[in-house]
Amino acid sequence: MWELYQRFFKAGIGGVLILSLLSCSVHSVESYRRKGAREAESFANELSTIHNSQELLRAEPMMRKHFLALVHLMIEARKWQKEHDIPLPDVRPCVAYEHLQEQLARIAFMEGGREVIRRAQQEALICLDRQERRIQKRERAQLDKPFEK
Repeated sequence: MWELYQRFFKAGIGGVLILSLLSCSVHSVESYRRKGAREAESFANELSTIHNSQELLRAEPMMRKHFLALVHLMIEARKWQKEHDIPLPDVRPCVAYEHLQEQLARIAFMEGGREVIRRAQQEALICLDRQERRIQKRERAQLDKPFEK
């Protein structure tokens, strides 16, 4: 299936994406939730206007833009979470994320839909993976510090 779909929805979008979708100027978990919900709803609304393969192909740049926006928000949220040592909050259902999940699933079943989703999310996945590797490297370095002389 599509990697971002799996990461966002199959792997617990509620906890990760609710906290993770934020911007640098946001200073509370609730603000992050609102910002993420707005981005997810905007993406879902744009996907809902796609009804055939031609529209889907024309929408690929828009999809790429939204996937990147979601990932950048996730990265900023992760940074904020680490800086403030805030645990992930309890998961609360969010209509915007459910709407986005439904629209991505609908698009995936269209002719060529899965391939367009894969292409549209590729850059965002690379960005997210690169950031996760940086975080893991920093965390490993932090763990090694107490053992240095």
